[in-house]
Parts: sequence; structure tokens; C-alpha cells
Amino acid sequence: MDLNPILAQADPGEYPRYCTLDGRNEVPDSLDAQMIKDAAALFELGEKMQLTYNIRNTQRAIGTRLSSMITRKFGGTGLQPGHITARLRGSAGQSLGAFAVQGLKLEVFGDANDYVGKGLSGGTIVVRSMTGEPARQPSQHHHRQHRALWRHLRPALRRRPGRRALRRAQFRRGRRD
Repeated sequence: MDLNPILAQADPGEYPRYCTLDGRNEVPDSLDAQMIKDAAALFELGEKMQLTYNIRNTQRAIGTRLSSMITRKFGGTGLQPGHITARLRGSAGQSLGAFAVQGLKLEVFGDANDYVGKGLSGGTIVVRSMTGEPARQPSQHHHRQHRALWRHLRPALRRRPGRRALRRAQFRRGRRD
């Protein structure tokens, strides 16, 4: 099979064949950058501290860069649990506390999107509803989804019983190995 027709390079015309721009696209500073600045006393003197911020769900991976700085300065387990606490109020974006290390505690008063604590490495993450906000009751739709899931899983669970269930079934049938 001759692959030359699809591997041939197209004529770029007057444009360069590859990117010729120098540098990189700078990422705007995130809440983590502010957290690192505010935690200067932790990194310089090792002080225990508490930080407070309002957050929005567009702020992603809160606590990740802070965890990186903690690891560089103190190692993965160099701080006691809860040495630095960040109290966050609002709606946390994706990957809150991703790779959070020991010593970092993130407390969210509000809600959080998916991947909370992805790759958690010893840190603590607490998500609480806002004070005064009524607890949500599961909807009928939620109950239907739950029942459908278990209806789907039950046969698979029956096909592969655990050791205890297997022993019970053998005992009931009169087989005692």
C-alpha cells in the first residue's frame, strides 16, 4: 500500500509551514497566584494561617499551584494537616483542590463542580452548603435514575458474588468445603 499521497506536504503558499511566533500565551493570574502572595508568611516563617476568598465556578483547580509551592518548600508531608486553611465562599469550578497536599485545607461554603480533589495527595477538602440554604431533596428523576442503575447492576452483582455470599450459598445448599 502506497501512503505517499496522504503523506505528501501541501504547498503552504505565502504562509509559513509552522508557527513562527516567539514566546507563549501568558495565562492570566488565577486565585492561586493571589493565595500564594497572601501566604507569604507561611513560606517565609512557616506560620499557620487562614485565608478567605469569594469564588466563582470559572476559577478552576483552586489550590493546585499553592500545593505545588507547599511541596517545593516543605515537601509532600512537611506540614501538619490544616496548617493553612483557605475558606472559600461561592461556587467552586472544576478540579477544586486537585493534587492538594498535606497541610492544605480547603473549606467551601457553597457548591463545587466535578473532579473535586482529583489526585488528592494528603490535603483536606470540605464542601458545605451555604448557611441558611435549605438542603436539597432528591428529585423523582434522581430516584428513577438510582432505581434504573441498580436494576442494571443487580444481575452483574449476582453473577459475581463475594466470597462471603458464595460461602452462604454453598452452606444453604448443603455443601461445606
